[in-house]
Amino acid sequence: MPTESRRIAATETSTSALIDRLNAGERVVLELKKLRITTTVTLRKQGETYYCETPIKLLTYDTREGMESCLERLGVAES
Repeated sequence: MPTESRRIAATETSTSALIDRLNAGERVVLELKKLRITTTVTLRKQGETYYCETPIKLLTYDTREGMESCLERLGVAES
C-alpha cells in the first residue's frame, strides 16, 4: 500500500521522475492545467499494475512503458 501522497504540477516533473516515485510506493496527485482549467489525476502502483485515476475514468497499465505513454498524453514532460 502506498506510504505517501505528494501533489505535483505536471510542468514541474518528468515521466521518469514520476515512475520512480510510483515504483517507490508513493501516491502522486498530479495537477494538470489546460485552457485555464486545473484538473487533478491520481497516480499509484499496486503490485505490478500502474493506476491513473482521472476525473472521468480509471486507467490501468501493466507496463512502465504504458504508464509513460499515459503521462506523456497528459502533458508531463518526457524524461
